[in-house]
Amino acid sequence: MNRYWRRFLNGIGWLRAELMIAAMKARGRKISVGNRPIFWRGRPTIAVYGSLTVGNDWKMFGLPYPGRITIEPGAEIRAGDNFGLNYGVEIYAAKSITMGDNTMIGDMVTIYDTDFHRIDEGSEPRVAPVTIGDNVWLGRGALVLPGVTIGDHSIVAAGAVVTKDVAARTVVAGNPARVVREVVASDNWRRY
Repeated sequence: MNRYWRRFLNGIGWLRAELMIAAMKARGRKISVGNRPIFWRGRPTIAVYGSLTVGNDWKMFGLPYPGRITIEPGAEIRAGDNFGLNYGVEIYAAKSITMGDNTMIGDMVTIYDTDFHRIDEGSEPRVAPVTIGDNVWLGRGALVLPGVTIGDHSIVAAGAVVTKDVAARTVVAGNPARVVREVVASDNWRRY
């Protein structure tokens, strides 16, 4: 595919994103999106009953499976600049999910800040904020659970289940995720 055709298709994705965001704002949703959001190949499901704030150059890919973002009333999702979501991503905020600049989220990744269900009789479902730092890469099929903080420049390997905090500049893998190695990265370096 030549660069002109790609630019044309990119423009269609941008237009679709702008129209979808404008329609949600018209329905009274709290949405703040920076320059040029792009829904590339497909339209995600975005249900905003709380607050969504995203920086510049937000990209969300939609084929073969569109992604889904759900924000409950009183909850919020905040994401920085140059933020990318691949296809099939599911993000559910019951309280707060924060993602930094230059973060890449691979296909079929799931991020929850709630357990949804009660575990013991008389208990409430656990709800705890999730924080993902700058320049983080979440690999295919990773699962991030409530109360987790992932440090800057970290990598979560494909299929990893993150149940505890991840230190900055580390690679974690497995179920539950464990440190595999350190990452060499200066503060201003970014992956793409």
